[in-house]
Amino acid sequence: MKLSADLEICVSVALTQAGEKGHRFAGPEHLLHALLMDEDVANTVRHAGGDVAKLKKELERYLEEEVEVQQGERQIPPLP
Repeated sequence: MKLSADLEICVSVALTQAGEKGHRFAGPEHLLHALLMDEDVANTVRHAGGDVAKLKKELERYLEEEVEVQQGERQIPPLP
């Protein structure tokens, strides 16, 4: 399946951020966090009544506190 260039960028950002945090997998929460950085996506969420700042904050808390971090010196790049 071919992805749009913007979506490919968001997937790449999600994988990069997951790797920086030492996560073994990049899940939907990583992708949503990356998507919210796109102003068009953020505006769509706002238009639907969502609170983008609150959603980002909760996602960041979840990613920091709830997602398991790889242990050991050799970390494997995250998988989607």
